[in-house]
Amino acid sequence: MAVQRRFTARGDTRWIGRFRDAKGKEHAKSFRDENAAKHWVHTQQELVKSGNWVNVRDASRVGDLARLWAGTSERSNTHNARQHFLKNLNWLAAVDVEKLTPTDIRDWHAQLLFGRPWAGGRTLAPRTVSHLMNYLSRTLDHAVELGTLGRNPMQSMRFSDPGTHQVKSIPSIEELQLLVDATRPEHHWLALAIHVATTCGLRASEAAGLQRGDYGSEGLRIERQCTKTVGEYSPLKTPASYRSVPVPEVLSDVIRRQPNGETPLLRTRSGTGVSGAVIANAMAATRKRAGLSETLTFHALRHFYASHMLGSGVPLPAVSRLLGHANSAVTARIYAHYIDGQETEALSASKDLELKLGFEKR
Repeated sequence: MAVQRRFTARGDTRWIGRFRDAKGKEHAKSFRDENAAKHWVHTQQELVKSGNWVNVRDASRVGDLARLWAGTSERSNTHNARQHFLKNLNWLAAVDVEKLTPTDIRDWHAQLLFGRPWAGGRTLAPRTVSHLMNYLSRTLDHAVELGTLGRNPMQSMRFSDPGTHQVKSIPSIEELQLLVDATRPEHHWLALAIHVATTCGLRASEAAGLQRGDYGSEGLRIERQCTKTVGEYSPLKTPASYRSVPVPEVLSDVIRRQPNGETPLLRTRSGTGVSGAVIANAMAATRKRAGLSETLTFHALRHFYASHMLGSGVPLPAVSRLLGHANSAVTARIYAHYIDGQETEALSASKDLELKLGFEKR
């Protein structure tokens, strides 16, 4: 459709760009510059032609909102850069923007830096990654402006340089024992969650998603997650996240005593499951009660597991698979100073870890 010239009540010139979507409905936007209006119309028409145009009313996923924001570009070079951003969203594009968590964003950031599974494991330059993170933040700002999102979750997030992604603080066995001892009766399930995290290396949302039926001869199958809402399960973020992990003897006995079927492995006294958010809150309260550092988060238990596996001589590729990392490069960068290179060795290391933590006495 043509770009039309209009005058405001003050006599200012405005250029109105118009186009029709795939259903024939007309859309318009006002510009001060004629070329900007023409470029916007061309961009929208190309999105409609390729099937990538999204109506703001239907935009609920990160990818939908990113395409909407990308369509606001008024210059060709900006348009090309935003298309590169869209191509690299990959799995993040399918995430419901209202359920987007800082962990999702950090995982995507790490894959851009240390190896993109959707690009054959190739990395991007830190400066390029910085641009893509800026584009994601601006996409979320745009979602706030549209009323789709209440707050941009990236506002309080900081992203360090690649060299600073290494884990610098691992909780000690003594600290973990203090943590378990400080667990209150109403949080009895938290002791089991700590056991699972320290001997299997699961994320909080993955532990919350566990069901009794996930346990078998091959160990624990990680097949789903529960992030914020109890009982609301969602797919894991990447193909590598779907995995089986060996389970040491004491934990196996505990799991076998649980009711069979789809019963949540972590349950409150009322029988309901928990979520990643519930685990994080209970962990924070227990940590404070034990007088431990704020750095001892539930995710720190995963770091504890990884460092113990690597320190016990488990090969890097095996540890990477057990953690559900996209590739070994991510694991190597995070745990570089713990690397001295099969799952059978991991089971032995997990058993040793149970003994050190005293779980066989509980």
